[in-house]
Amino acid sequence: MYFINIRFPGTWLCSEVRDAHPDVERMLRLMADCLVDAAVALAFFDDADAGLRGDGNAIDDFRRELKSATAAVVRSQMGWDADPGEVSEKSDQKYFELLMKSRCLPAGYESRIPTMHARSFVYALDEIEKALEILEKNANMPESLTGIKQEWSAAFPHLSEVRNSAHHMADRVRGKRRNKDIDPAPVSVPGIETSGGVMILNALRNRNYGITLGAGEYREVSISKDSLQVARDLVQRVVDSFSWEGLPTLHLTM
Repeated sequence: MYFINIRFPGTWLCSEVRDAHPDVERMLRLMADCLVDAAVALAFFDDADAGLRGDGNAIDDFRRELKSATAAVVRSQMGWDADPGEVSEKSDQKYFELLMKSRCLPAGYESRIPTMHARSFVYALDEIEKALEILEKNANMPESLTGIKQEWSAAFPHLSEVRNSAHHMADRVRGKRRNKDIDPAPVSVPGIETSGGVMILNALRNRNYGITLGAGEYREVSISKDSLQVARDLVQRVVDSFSWEGLPTLHLTM
């Protein structure tokens, strides 16, 4: 687990900021909340990814033996002259029921878990980016926010576009963006090489979550401790850019 704390220099923003922009403090605390979401998502991603990459022979053997035994029982019950398709379907249903009773996830379920947590990580960082953009556009904000936003964009150059494609998966599956056809570009990254254009959705390449964007290019976001730390440091600088009153507090230390 990754423990990410944001230090708030005071209990509340100074009255000048509170009176002029009552939503600013809520926005700053939202950013801190999203950092915690990202930290939790990263921890779950690491656990799930390690499980898939680790020694899963025992679980794989259990699934394989259970499936074989279930198929034999169903075949015996239905008779050797039964329709092979019906036997296969009935066997799969029974295998699934027994697997659930044993509290063992089907391989297809287990393989989805890292991708699910990777998307959660991307969504959490994207929410921080949205909040930072809103703050920067407000009138009379600290001048340092412009530079922090530029550093964020440099650290996560494709974050918003990747999140957007992930959020519009039904369109991307059809090769569409706002009902217009996407012209996918060739992909050339370690482990993925295509000579022609191809739509790639929900890809996990090592610790990178990748997807084809609406403009056709394939882009990735790093699901890593480094990404989390960069996000944490920039959010802390955003919080420190404002004047605070009262006692300092650490976000989510209960």
